[in-house]
Amino acid sequence: MKFSHLALLAAVVAAVFATTEAKAFPVALEPSKDNTLYDDGGAGLRSNGKGKDIFAGKTAGGGSIVRQRAVLAFEGLSLLPTPLTVNSATLVLSLTKTISGNQTVALHRLLADWGEGTSNATSSEGQGVPATTGDATWTHRFFNTATWSAPGGDFSGSASASRLVGSGSGPYAWNSTTLATDVTGWISTPTTNFGWIVIGNEASGGSAKRFGSRESSAFSERPRLVLDVTTPAPLDHFFCYKAKNSPGAFKFLKQNATIADAIMPETVWQLFKPVSLCTPANKNNEGVTDEETHLEGYWTKAIKEVTVPPPTTTVSVTNQFHLAEALVVKTGKLDRLLVPTSKCVDQPVGTCPLDLAPPAVDNPVDHYACYKVTVSSNGPAFDPIPNVSVSDQFIDPAKDFTLSKPTHLCVAADKNQEGIKRPLYNLMCYKAEKALDAPAHVKQKKLHTSNQFGHERMDTLKEEELCVPSSIIVR
Repeated sequence: MKFSHLALLAAVVAAVFATTEAKAFPVALEPSKDNTLYDDGGAGLRSNGKGKDIFAGKTAGGGSIVRQRAVLAFEGLSLLPTPLTVNSATLVLSLTKTISGNQTVALHRLLADWGEGTSNATSSEGQGVPATTGDATWTHRFFNTATWSAPGGDFSGSASASRLVGSGSGPYAWNSTTLATDVTGWISTPTTNFGWIVIGNEASGGSAKRFGSRESSAFSERPRLVLDVTTPAPLDHFFCYKAKNSPGAFKFLKQNATIADAIMPETVWQLFKPVSLCTPANKNNEGVTDEETHLEGYWTKAIKEVTVPPPTTTVSVTNQFHLAEALVVKTGKLDRLLVPTSKCVDQPVGTCPLDLAPPAVDNPVDHYACYKVTVSSNGPAFDPIPNVSVSDQFIDPAKDFTLSKPTHLCVAADKNQEGIKRPLYNLMCYKAEKALDAPAHVKQKKLHTSNQFGHERMDTLKEEELCVPSSIIVR
């Protein structure tokens, strides 16, 4: 990947997000399907549904294929919380091969559904392979039962976005108000969500551009649709403190719970003891939406009689700190469950109600299953994030932290089959190291907490993590 292209992509995305509201949430989606339409003289017999590349443009000759057009769609839009506003939409494709210089490549909204079969070309993939059942081809929407109304695809005559694609490999970004309008329309009317067709220069031979597909083994080469959305109830940042039960009464009694999430099927775990208390945090003066709902973290232990799934999974993470390139992490063991919790500071003593109510059942904050993480070698290196301002109910005035490394990925979880409220909202947690001149944490004693597991008294011990709202793609 060449730095110039990465810098360009970062500038494009940064410019888009600089114009949006502070509580806007970045969402990244990979295609649910992609394919290449190969012009084989109208026969419509070739495709590449499972290939690692997609193509757009005109070949240099030497084969039976003349033109190539890529198609891709994003069914994951159906998971977005509603109502919402799509502030911007950016499609990122990674160029993997070309023999030409600058060529205009345009995105057009598709007007009919199409398929991705099991066809899988080899070598450079430029000629495709014989189509299989359900494949999109130059002639067919679904081979060989449904055809396009016109060979080459049914699409809007007006481009939704276009840009020059050069000869340097790496990411290229398409962004326009029309792309955002397309996505908004697909969310409001899912039956029209057929995605885009990618059309290159079809007038000059040798103009073809090859991009990574969703099947590419290199995560950085896969297409990404990056959206900036706002919702009526965005998820807050959370600042987590290492914590324990206060001496005396009102201690947590260990118990079992079933947990299921995007990484792990339903499995029984023992909640052993509280290990953290997370407060809604004002990060970089972006504000707090819900000051009442906290998250209490319980240490989880696998039950010996239950088979626990293999813990290592690769996940790409997109948030305000990782826009131009996703952070790619490998998950380790599940070591805590975050539970929506009410909290009261008993100062002066006796002011907290003994019947402190837990968060309402319809509260939009989910439970979160937290996995230890390490940065994957199959992605960009992690650089510490300095000068992150944080204030909360225990930090006032704000003080600066350096986010030194990723520590936990906390995935929206279905606890005890209660469901997941907002599956796209997850939390990426980073070790938070305070600035040298910042005051030390003042331990909080005998905090009153209440959640679905009962009432407790909690003591905070030290500052631990900042957890940032994030969207994830599980690889």
